[in-house]
Amino acid sequence: MKKILLSACVVLVALATFAQSKMAELPKESAIKFLVNDVPVNYVPSNSVAAPAPFWFNEFDNSADWITYDAINGGLQDWVIGTAAPIGGFSAPMGAIASTTAANGFALYDSDALGTSATNTQDATITYNGTVDCSAYTYVNINFESSHRKFQDSVFVEVSNDGWLSFDRYQVHADQATNDQSDNPEFVSVNISSVAGSQAAVSFRFHYEGQWDYAWMVDDVTFSETPDNLISTSQESMGGWWVAYQTVGGLGQDYTFYPLSQIAANPYSFESVITNQGIATQNVTMYVDVTEDATATSAFSSSSNPITLTSSQQDTFVASSTFSPTNTGLYTIEMWGDGDSAMTAVTTKSTIVTDYVYGKDLNSAAGTWRLSRTVGNSLDRVAGAFEIGADYDIYADEQLYSIDAHLADYSVPGAQVYVTLYEIDPTGDTDPIPLSVSDDYTITAADVDSWVSIPFSAATTLFAGTEYSITIGGYLTLIDSAGISVSGSGDFSVDRMFDKNDHYQATTPGPTWYTIGDIPMLRMNFDPGSVSAVSDVKQTIFKTYPNPTNGVFIIELVEVAKYDVAVNNVLGQTVYSTTTNGMNTSIDLSNFDKGIYTVELKNNLSTVTEKIIID
Repeated sequence: MKKILLSACVVLVALATFAQSKMAELPKESAIKFLVNDVPVNYVPSNSVAAPAPFWFNEFDNSADWITYDAINGGLQDWVIGTAAPIGGFSAPMGAIASTTAANGFALYDSDALGTSATNTQDATITYNGTVDCSAYTYVNINFESSHRKFQDSVFVEVSNDGWLSFDRYQVHADQATNDQSDNPEFVSVNISSVAGSQAAVSFRFHYEGQWDYAWMVDDVTFSETPDNLISTSQESMGGWWVAYQTVGGLGQDYTFYPLSQIAANPYSFESVITNQGIATQNVTMYVDVTEDATATSAFSSSSNPITLTSSQQDTFVASSTFSPTNTGLYTIEMWGDGDSAMTAVTTKSTIVTDYVYGKDLNSAAGTWRLSRTVGNSLDRVAGAFEIGADYDIYADEQLYSIDAHLADYSVPGAQVYVTLYEIDPTGDTDPIPLSVSDDYTITAADVDSWVSIPFSAATTLFAGTEYSITIGGYLTLIDSAGISVSGSGDFSVDRMFDKNDHYQATTPGPTWYTIGDIPMLRMNFDPGSVSAVSDVKQTIFKTYPNPTNGVFIIELVEVAKYDVAVNNVLGQTVYSTTTNGMNTSIDLSNFDKGIYTVELKNNLSTVTEKIIID
């Protein structure tokens, strides 16, 4: 599941998050900044290219200016003009477009609210009720502000100069992956010179083609003369997402907390996409400069090989050298492109070089995922239990001791969560394989809206060249008892959700894995000191082995005693029970599904538990 960059006439500033299944996002919480050693870490996104001075504009402030047409459903699934945000269960979290004149109205196609099933085809246009005079301009761009989230749909701008006897179509957000959401708003500029240049009567429309997807919002449409010299940069990566992964391996993700052990094996690699939005050909080079904040001095500089870009052409630029810092601390990265007669805006990123912490979140909460929550309407509410996970590449062998997690602000003290380590099948043919699971962690009042470190009972060796996923999970409940913070959309990240009881979409029987478009605030911790010396009562009573197991395992008591034994699944349901009063008891769960189970021993003196993995 890797990335392919396509050249196109459409000029976009887009993200590149990869996903496989449509996912409903929960309402986003207010953005909150968190500090590590009092150092804020966040991205400054690329500056969108400003539109040249327009010679025509429309703000969607008058619905009479537009004609809507539903080609398939007779007007039942049509565009609307107004100020209301999407209302579908999946589309509502997008919110209204934050365009310049959103208060005056904008165009909305709420596919999720209109659709009823994944096979309900949608085909609808919104057409300007008039024409635009472009006769004075040989080179013309149409510009607009857009907010779009992709599932199965395709969205277009269509332009005609002969009253729709013929037309050219330009796909918008063409490089969005499934579940990827654009900036809100994203400035889109399309060179339409081939059909609109020097034409006195130009018609245009926006076209939505899909099958029960999310939504598309458009506002503030302008026509402007295409400038002679204009280049823009987008999709800047410091992890090798576009090119470097092909030689190094792995996913090429951006790591904002990067341990020295991993850096030594896989240094920072800088890449970006640069587009020539002007008329004149440009000979373009990408530049990178890295500053070590502690010393306020330049720590690294590099540039790419020059690439010649003709009008509307884009390409991927890669710095000719990589960066291997030797000091821990905060580093600021600046990236830009320079052409013969044009320069892009400067993009700024930040990363912290660490001793032990391995993370890719932006250290600020832009939303949450619930680990235990109710699903459905007020008449049909069912409980769901979930694991939310983040994928990591290991470039050098390490010992994993614990997982750092930022718990959502609605997490309830007393609720229990746990963390799990999985190995990822690089082919994607099989589900993640559980390797280790922590004991249950009971949330305290101090943990809410804060970072916690949840240890494994023993260190696990992570091997170079292997991809792992770390997850945090909750249990079946009708109360929204726990959640994990997420820090925005995963520009260069692959992350996932495990629906343990198939209550998220209820379209696939049994537990189901999905990929998501957010970065969970979950970090690997390689610090032996992150595991406090805890005297666990179970160690003085019993142990289980082997673990993981194929289903057959031994409960070994420290001394002869009688206990009631219960084996519970991840939903808290007892699936097996027996009693033991000997030193060793064999349990056979070989006919059970693979997964994580809890072994509980109970008598009138105590109750102790241990997790066991069936693989």
